[in-house]
Amino acid sequence: MARISDRKESNASISYGKESNGRLTKGIPYAEAAERRRKLNKPTPFEDQLLDATNEFLNVLAYPIGLGVLAASLPAIWTYRLVSDALSQPADMTDKVVLITGASSGLGEDMAYEYARLGARLALVARRKEKLKDVAANAWALGAHDVLVVDADLGNEDGCKDALSRTLGHYRRLDTLVNNAGLFPSFYFESADSTAGFDSIMDTNFWSYVYMTYHALPHLRASQGNIYVTASVSSIAPVPMNSFYNASKSAVASFYHTLRIELGHEVPITIFSPGLAKSEMTDGKFVQPDGSVADYEEGIRLRRQNGFGLVPLMPTSAIAKAAVDATRRRKPDVIHPVWYGLIAYYRLLAPELLDPLLRTVLLGDDNAPTKIIQDALGGGIGEPNEGQLRAGGMRAPGRRDSVEAPQGMTSMLTNGTPGRKVARDPVRLGDNLDHIVYLGIKHLTRRLWFF
Repeated sequence: MARISDRKESNASISYGKESNGRLTKGIPYAEAAERRRKLNKPTPFEDQLLDATNEFLNVLAYPIGLGVLAASLPAIWTYRLVSDALSQPADMTDKVVLITGASSGLGEDMAYEYARLGARLALVARRKEKLKDVAANAWALGAHDVLVVDADLGNEDGCKDALSRTLGHYRRLDTLVNNAGLFPSFYFESADSTAGFDSIMDTNFWSYVYMTYHALPHLRASQGNIYVTASVSSIAPVPMNSFYNASKSAVASFYHTLRIELGHEVPITIFSPGLAKSEMTDGKFVQPDGSVADYEEGIRLRRQNGFGLVPLMPTSAIAKAAVDATRRRKPDVIHPVWYGLIAYYRLLAPELLDPLLRTVLLGDDNAPTKIIQDALGGGIGEPNEGQLRAGGMRAPGRRDSVEAPQGMTSMLTNGTPGRKVARDPVRLGDNLDHIVYLGIKHLTRRLWFF
């Protein structure tokens, strides 16, 4: 390679050194550099100055005015919600066709049972066909007027189109689309050896919702139906080790908020954001960077790292009741339980408090008070034992998960509960405490905030 001095001598019109004013210009003629500086350093146009001044003015006035309008409006809004809930009747679901993704376990399974009790006709979609058959049998027993089992991989558009096509082929209509399927990856971002599995997470957690909605919209318009979406409080609470899950749920919430504005009242959309549920996910069935599902020893360790010992979990059956009720009433946005919504205010108004708090609570060293509390609680009220984890399909230590998704990422549906068996492990006090704490919070917040 030629030295800079040699290149300078061979092309005197190009500057590789300093001009007389001390400015360094590399690779362009002096005259051109001077002309570019003249254009870049010209005075700001008056129109741009006016726009900047307007925004500075709004920075001062927008918050006082906006918060004042909000304070004046909230009593009327809360009164409307209270009266509306008291006088309105939830939609009659008798013989209505409800397609539920992620229906083989957890929240999707319990939502299927709620709709079955209402006499709906169900299309249960998931990848695990044998578990779907068991859920379908339970739904029949609870009063469903018809149940269709649709085994499909929703990690790609063809699988989504196939699930919808089979549903329409059987029922000839669609009244409610329940988007609930997903993966729950739990690992530090930098711990991933490659980015190979990243697409698969978003394919299931976000794109499956988009594909199902895109292809279902014409049929929902025809039936004057509606859409339900399982978002998550993780979209407003940046919990460590869950970066992709948090991102996918944020994408879901943002997409459906935008779509709801575009559609207006043509196809109502309910965005339901539950807190931590007692499920396969919170029992420790986490997707790892290499695409495998954690075994039950890894799961318990990761469960404690995720801070599940610090927040009371909720039974999926209780969440399902609230989700179905919100969908039948066509509520636009629901955070359940309501107290999680407080995180949104901290995130918006005081990130300087929220970020260090989450880091201290969830990433503290082993001697931190929060970690000691988690250990004292056994990693969380109602931590599962080995038998329950085995029943839920978690692999033994040292063995790889037996079911891998085509893209290499283990296709595990979130919000799953350990396999439902006739003979269960003895119920522990912690399991009841979950429910007691949840019911107390629910009734107090409903009385206070009218949600």
